[in-house]
Amino acid sequence: PRQIDMVQFIYESVDNQTSGLWEKSRDYGATWIACAVSVHMWLFEPGTAIGFGSRKAELVDQLGDPKTIFAKIRQIIENLPDFLLPDGLTPKLHLTYMRCINPENGSTIIGEGGDNVGRGGRTSVYFLDEAAHVERPELIEASLGDNTNVRIDISSVNGIGNPFYRRRMNGKEWTPGDKMTKAKANILVLDWRDHPDKDQEWYDNRKKRSEEEGLSHVFAQEVDRDYAASVKGVLIPAKWVRCVFDHYEELCEMVPKSGKKVAGQDAADGGSDSSALVISHGVHVELATTDSRGADEAAPALISMAMMSGVEDYYYESTGVGAGVRVATKMMNVKSFAWTPNASVVNPFEDMIGGTQIGEEGRKSNRDYFRDYKAQSS
Repeated sequence: PRQIDMVQFIYESVDNQTSGLWEKSRDYGATWIACAVSVHMWLFEPGTAIGFGSRKAELVDQLGDPKTIFAKIRQIIENLPDFLLPDGLTPKLHLTYMRCINPENGSTIIGEGGDNVGRGGRTSVYFLDEAAHVERPELIEASLGDNTNVRIDISSVNGIGNPFYRRRMNGKEWTPGDKMTKAKANILVLDWRDHPDKDQEWYDNRKKRSEEEGLSHVFAQEVDRDYAASVKGVLIPAKWVRCVFDHYEELCEMVPKSGKKVAGQDAADGGSDSSALVISHGVHVELATTDSRGADEAAPALISMAMMSGVEDYYYESTGVGAGVRVATKMMNVKSFAWTPNASVVNPFEDMIGGTQIGEEGRKSNRDYFRDYKAQSS
């Protein structure tokens, strides 16, 4: 049934001239659906241009490799009954490397790989396979923006530091019957539970095997679609963060407010950026706000807000426009502390991630994990 939703998603996207994204669990067969729909368009919609791209050219098409995208496309076409094949189709001429041409109606399916994705001509719809895994996504983003109005990213998850993640988090989940939105990416979630060959017993056995092999993080990424699980060197796992959602009142009773009330400001020079202020009392965040004015106006206002809240210590980023915050704190006689992002790593020879000791095999220290104080603080 989910395959029907995938087919509908593609045609709805084309009809509404909008883009989308498929967030999938591993081994879902999503690429096969995209290939099958593409062949249908290639057959019955004259003049259609369909594009396929992936992080490497050899994943799109490679002689003798049945796992490539175009091997799937050619297999679908070659297994069609004769009466559906286009008049004049000659496989050696029309089903070639990264290109399938319909000689009867002029429709084409083209392929591209790596940094060349989106460099070809305009397409009616473009499928970017394994979108979260491309090596230089920013190059592709720029090219595809001029290539097509209908782009569908298909991928398992791969951490949070890529455009796929940002599009997913800023998008709108789509369900059959919903109207497509043009303001943001439409999201179709392909969860393992929707796969007819997978049940809870399969999941439990697969998870157990991954744990025994020391690959729990891979399982969480590929099956559970956990973006944070694929990030190396995580100090606070995402599942710990998720488990405290909606339990604020209980946690307040367990961990009462104590210690100093402090504030931290990240200064900005206005424009599209805003200065940010966070006030915390112990581990409790009491306020998080922004000010879109320039640093010279935002700093005094945010400092006054912090002082009225009973803040004792005021931290600020010292580089760039942060110098204006330092001047403001001195003029207002506020106890302040500079936070320098490009400073050296604190305790460089210790291991705050793994907790290992000097001399242990394969040990990494703080200076191996972090480039500077900013990275360590994040």
